Amino acid sequence: PAPLVLATPWRVTFHPIQSGEVFTKTLPALADFTLSDDARVREFSGTAVYETTFKLDGAPFSQLDLGWDNDFISEVELNGRKLGVNWYGSRLFDLQSALRPGENQLTIRYTTTLWNAMGRKPLQPTGLIGPVTLQ
Repeated sequence: PAPLVLATPWRVTFHPIQSGEVFTKTLPALADFTLSDDARVREFSGTAVYETTFKLDGAPFSQLDLGWDNDFISEVELNGRKLGVNWYGSRLFDLQSALRPGENQLTIRYTTTLWNAMGRKPLQPTGLIGPVTLQ
């Protein structure tokens, strides 16, 4: 089948390295954090936990593709099963053991560098850009 783009809203919990102030935002689409109107997001360094839920009616997908992730660390979990970690290179993850018909819960732990927390300019693009697709 054709790739399925996960165009669902994303709940993102931000764990900033520069403070203990954990906060959550719902993003209607994936985007570069440095483009945000919220300074906490725009200048973010730390770990952002992306979560979304999607429904599947049995289409035979075998891989998850994160799309563009600005070359930071992404740890992927689907329905409570760890799919792997990406530091560089291919952003493809095997779905065979975790994908199921019906509702699926996807979690991506995304960790940045410290560049933006150090007040360096220009800001380093961060955030999961995607598109995140099932293939």
